[in-house]
Amino acid sequence: MITQPDISHSVSIVSQFMHSPTAAHMMIVKQILQYLKGTITHGILMQNHGHTQIPSYTDIDWARNNLDRKSTMGYCIFVGGNMVSWKSKK
Repeated sequence: MITQPDISHSVSIVSQFMHSPTAAHMMIVKQILQYLKGTITHGILMQNHGHTQIPSYTDIDWARNNLDRKSTMGYCIFVGGNMVSWKSKK
């Protein structure tokens, strides 16, 4: 998940049910694995964008998840146009 941030949301949702998974959860895990198999050559590309700005973005959702009513938050930090750090937390 660290090297492919595009799957982080899907993995975090399905991992909430790892203590009591159902057949539907296993189908979702298989879909994630099939996606990973198809993107094995993709990676994180660092490029020189000609600047050294350090923008950051954050988002917080206060207990709107209908499954468990917990809050979620996330942020990402860019240096020179390249994402160097991100986090999501429930």
